[in-house]
Amino acid sequence: DPAEDDCEEDCIFCLISQDQDEYTEVIIEDDELVCFRDIEPAAPHHYLVIPREHIDSCLSLTKKHVCLGAPAEDDCEEDCIFCLISQDQVEYTEVIVKDDELVCFRDIEPAAPHHYLVIPREHIDSCLSLTKKHVCLVEKMVKMGKAVLRAQGITDMQDIRLGFHRPPFTSVQHLHLHVLAPASEISRYMLHKF
Repeated sequence: DPAEDDCEEDCIFCLISQDQDEYTEVIIEDDELVCFRDIEPAAPHHYLVIPREHIDSCLSLTKKHVCLGAPAEDDCEEDCIFCLISQDQVEYTEVIVKDDELVCFRDIEPAAPHHYLVIPREHIDSCLSLTKKHVCLVEKMVKMGKAVLRAQGITDMQDIRLGFHRPPFTSVQHLHLHVLAPASEISRYMLHKF
């Protein structure tokens, strides 16, 4: 049974996970998960799988929730294009600068004359996965992005734009800082994104 601290007394899913809802037929369960039929099925076999631990939403998920029992072989995902770029395994990507932690390269769909991405070599899903321990990493990403702009001849550091997209508005599920200049020349079709 889950620890009482892990559940919310007014959460129906917590009640189901503790076998306290008499109307729900549990199909299968283990120490971490419970599976049951959806009460409003969209298909003949529509099931819900929930953790016994109370998690508010997908925005509350962290790396600890991914494959809890699986050992982490390294910090990279084999099917992540940015992980492959960070390991120099993508020939057509023009890397501008790299160090032990970060890699910077040109965006393949530039929204401004200078549009670069700064990524960590470590696979971090998105800005929603960042914690206090990542503050130094993000500061280094910003520093590298600005250094690349200066090296490319950008002198007006007031006319730049740096930022992350939040899921579900990310095209690649690997943290990447957009570095754009001049911001005043961002394509009008892309202004809503940046």
